Amino acid sequence: MLQRDLERLMEVEKRVNKLPLGSGAIAGHPFNVDREFLAKELGFAEITGNSSDSVSDRDFILEFMFCGSMVSTHLSRWAEDLILYCTKEFNFVHLSDAYSTGSSLMPQKKNADSLELIRGKSGRIFGYCSGFMMTVKGTPSTYNKDFQEDKEAMFEVYDTLTGILQVATGVLSTLTINKEKMYEALSPDMLSTDLAYYLVRKGVPFREAHSLSGKCVALAENKSCLLTNLTVKELKSVCDHFDDDVQEVWNYTNSVEQYNCNGGTGKKSPGVDSSDVICSQSGVDSSDVIRSQSGVDSSDVIRSQPGVNSSDIIRSQPGGDLSDVIRSQPGVDSSDVIHSQPEVDKFDSLSPILSLVLTRPM
Repeated sequence: MLQRDLERLMEVEKRVNKLPLGSGAIAGHPFNVDREFLAKELGFAEITGNSSDSVSDRDFILEFMFCGSMVSTHLSRWAEDLILYCTKEFNFVHLSDAYSTGSSLMPQKKNADSLELIRGKSGRIFGYCSGFMMTVKGTPSTYNKDFQEDKEAMFEVYDTLTGILQVATGVLSTLTINKEKMYEALSPDMLSTDLAYYLVRKGVPFREAHSLSGKCVALAENKSCLLTNLTVKELKSVCDHFDDDVQEVWNYTNSVEQYNCNGGTGKKSPGVDSSDVICSQSGVDSSDVIRSQSGVDSSDVIRSQPGVNSSDIIRSQPGGDLSDVIRSQPGVDSSDVIHSQPEVDKFDSLSPILSLVLTRPM
């Protein structure tokens, strides 16, 4: 999910990286100003086209807010999973005390406030996105004063998204997984599909194997025993294709590892990155794994860590003074941008894209 979110933001960056300078108030300008030269000097990939459209274009804000809505949607779903898994009923994971709070009534209770806020704040982002779309939809062509409403929506979405990304990073990096509790939650009936697969490998069509597996489950229920406790003789009463090797089906690890197709859950699946497997082991820092991947800038990882000042990273890059980048945008006063942003230096791992959208003239 987050990979698709990053791809969407990168697509937005391509569309935003156009220079509107020279569009004038509506129809361009009558002076001999080389817009292509200005775009090159100011670091833009190209210039905008129609001047009337350029001064009224707010697609770059709407697209960014939509992308932000998608990121927050995915993080909200992820947070909901963890909220369920950290309850006493599941107890699959434990949140760090730094990202949870105690109950005002029950001393023994730990509240997943960080995850609940990630889930809740996604509504703010949706609201700003849909609200500004309603503002834009009723405006005629070229510039309208209505567009000044873009500032509050844009900055709020940016700030909120930056915050939940930082919190999500902190939650994930300090999360403890209770493997023993997860294993205890496994039950033999989960292997019913594997029983059907066993028959398929014996030459039985899946539509029949599915029904026969269901009959085996019903037989176990009638005998008040576990599916794994049925004897070969009892299984043969359902289908003659069952044999002694059916005992190999009752293995949870084999059940997972058999899905070795591209995108499957098996560790040997072509669609599974080995870093995913490594990071699932306790004591392994995922940032170390990410840095080891070719083409991955470790500064992206560093930016995602709470308390890390990404502006230092940006300044360390050739030509990477953050203030220079902001000042280079036509019509943008860097002091106005900086003062309007609370804790402007705390960019997240998507900061290069977010800051480009943020500093485009509006």
